[in-house]
Amino acid sequence: MKKVFSGGTYDFFADSLKLYGSQVQSCHVTSSGMKCNGCDYTRVSGETAAPRAFSPPSHSDVFGPEPPSGRLQSIEGQYSGFLHHEYLGRYQRVLFHILSKPAASGALEISAVGALFFGSPEDAESIPYAFERQTVPALGSAPLLLWRQDGAHDAILQMTSVGDGEIRGTWYSALFGRVGRFLLRRGQPLRLPEGARVFEPLNARYVWSTMGIRRPLDFDVFIPVIRKESPIRGFDPLRPLFMDGYYTSRQGIVPRIFIPGGSFDFYTGRISIGDVFVGERDSRERMTLTTVAQNIATALGPSRPEPVPYLGPGSSR
Repeated sequence: MKKVFSGGTYDFFADSLKLYGSQVQSCHVTSSGMKCNGCDYTRVSGETAAPRAFSPPSHSDVFGPEPPSGRLQSIEGQYSGFLHHEYLGRYQRVLFHILSKPAASGALEISAVGALFFGSPEDAESIPYAFERQTVPALGSAPLLLWRQDGAHDAILQMTSVGDGEIRGTWYSALFGRVGRFLLRRGQPLRLPEGARVFEPLNARYVWSTMGIRRPLDFDVFIPVIRKESPIRGFDPLRPLFMDGYYTSRQGIVPRIFIPGGSFDFYTGRISIGDVFVGERDSRERMTLTTVAQNIATALGPSRPEPVPYLGPGSSR
């Protein structure tokens, strides 16, 4: 007898699986299959034929080895440089301003603010950071951590080498984990080698082309990025930047359809626009989106993209 299940839940701590359909099946998952309501099922596909390992992409940076850390007496100043995203293999511009003053027992009291930029500082798309004021030993023998206890942002910086107008370290995200190494310099700007991929501005206007039931459908799509004062959203790395915009058909006079917000996970390249479109943003030149609600595969790009078949209701594959 064939059984069809419309959904299910899996507790991977207890290896417990529940399948929901015309009836509920309670199963216990084993290495060779599963047991459901007194029946044994043996796995016949090859997913577990060999050990599986999770190996996310990782790219090396061009910063070179770290020099030994010196005294922190000259740490104050404005620094600029780059954060290397190991997962994406891209660089993001960083600007930091550090203040310091002597404290008891030869220590230093420091405070720091900074920003990550999409594009250059002139593009005005940035995420600001303000870190906790803290007192640290002047010798700099231990890594210096910068963070926020109130959860206002998810950046955690570990400075592992400080001295001679240069700061190196590792950037972590409370949401994503290890992002990659960063290198900041005071005074002399850091230059990347030719061919290094740098984060671009998010603001863009796109041509959206998808295949309708009878003819291609072309749209103009405008996605601006603005700064808003909003409550802390723990799962939005883009905060306080906010994406909205509109799209409108290029075939006739029709009203604009507004996009009710969106966000960009710049750690992984995943993007969401409104509550309908999700996909990936490879660059400012192109991003690929899929509509979740109607299962329409779409592509966005300033140059005219290749049409994508319409897979909505009433169509055939």
